[in-house]
Amino acid sequence: MPLENLQKNNAENSQEQQEKSIEEQANYEGNHSLLLFERLQNPDVFNKLVNDIYEDRTSVDFSTYEYIDPEYVKSLERDEYFVKQDIKIELQKVLDTTSKSTEIGFSEYGYLKSKKGDNGTGYVEICNNKSGNQFNETTLSKNITEAHEKGHTIRDYNMDSGFSQELQSMFNFKNFSFSEETIKDIRKINNMEDSKEEIESSYREYLAFPWEIVERMSQVKNYFGMSGNEKFTQEHLDYVRKNYVKDTGHYAPQIQPFFDSIIDDEKFIEKMNTLGI
Repeated sequence: MPLENLQKNNAENSQEQQEKSIEEQANYEGNHSLLLFERLQNPDVFNKLVNDIYEDRTSVDFSTYEYIDPEYVKSLERDEYFVKQDIKIELQKVLDTTSKSTEIGFSEYGYLKSKKGDNGTGYVEICNNKSGNQFNETTLSKNITEAHEKGHTIRDYNMDSGFSQELQSMFNFKNFSFSEETIKDIRKINNMEDSKEEIESSYREYLAFPWEIVERMSQVKNYFGMSGNEKFTQEHLDYVRKNYVKDTGHYAPQIQPFFDSIIDDEKFIEKMNTLGI
């Protein structure tokens, strides 16, 4: 569906969704990638995303870099209006490219091996349903993952920017741990023999990446069928914490620690409503 057609129904869809109860909003049954594009075409959300990218790029301390293109730094020192105009053009091109197709592949572990991809469209592994596969690869899990990976092609933040540090301050990933059964699963998926401590440390680092934080926030909006600038509330957060894994069948180690590690509900809810997600 062309992006220009998505925006036409945005306001009507958004209002209809807001009028539902939290339970009725949850478990969105449509295409999560199309929902993502519809949401990002909302003028308010689009402009929030432009602001996010601007804040990210202009809050990096380049003095800590061994090398950075001086022309890039100079471009960010222009008047804010001109920098944001460039970001808008860049962002619209990325949305157009990402919406046109999806790279796919096949493996035993399906969506657990999906990634951003090389062609700006997202790369999704489609499980080959090998006998004995315990990961319950479903159409919904593929749906969720495709939107997640496409989100990575649209939003890519700097690890050491002030913007990213602000995102990370909502979480404490230091205390979660996995069961022995989960550790065995992770070892099998990744063909590794790392210790429990090494695996947990790796996941803590992974979940703290700013691009992983925002795509999980986006998954939450998709779960509730948010197609525009709908308000996210404490009731939404309480419900998704309790029901997301159960409702979606999403592989728990990829998402449950995200919910369990939120340490500031108020700030998380604020960011859900003020960022371009």
